[in-house]
Amino acid sequence: PLADHPAWSPSGLVQAGRVNGVAMTPADLDALEQAYVRAALDAQRLGASGVEVHAAHGYLMDQFLWSGTNQRRDHYGGATLAERTRYPARIVAAIRAAVGPEFPISIRFSPIKEVDYGARIAETPEELRDMVRLLRAAGAAFGELRDAVIAAVQQRAARKIALQSFVHMHALSLRFHL
Repeated sequence: PLADHPAWSPSGLVQAGRVNGVAMTPADLDALEQAYVRAALDAQRLGASGVEVHAAHGYLMDQFLWSGTNQRRDHYGGATLAERTRYPARIVAAIRAAVGPEFPISIRFSPIKEVDYGARIAETPEELRDMVRLLRAAGAAFGELRDAVIAAVQQRAARKIALQSFVHMHALSLRFHL
């Protein structure tokens, strides 16, 4: 990042105890929401068949999901994955409101963190289920559980959640209807 424009993150961390960038302010959160909406509307106007919110691989939405990078003390932080899912769900809901009910929205997420392979966004299948329910309620139609190495608990949870609406699976991801 440029010195005059430090990277945004939920809490100014790239992982627990490792500072990088600045914590987003409420105005930053609003501006980013509008940027996602504009991008989705542009994609729709240009003929895309849907959009995907990338919440994996250390990108900003992924940082909101992980307790190691989301240590906010406001509505978008919290001890549980469901609490930390509120900002990504807000982004999905804003996109859904703008593009209408028929335009597909997908969300990609990763159960493990590339900066710490021992870290997990969910410790139980129930936590992952709660996250998926929030994202579905916000307007996401599909999910993609993504990573080269999926931890056993998340893999079991994803299979359990996706069983009724499984789309396809390959070596690196599991896609499913939310």
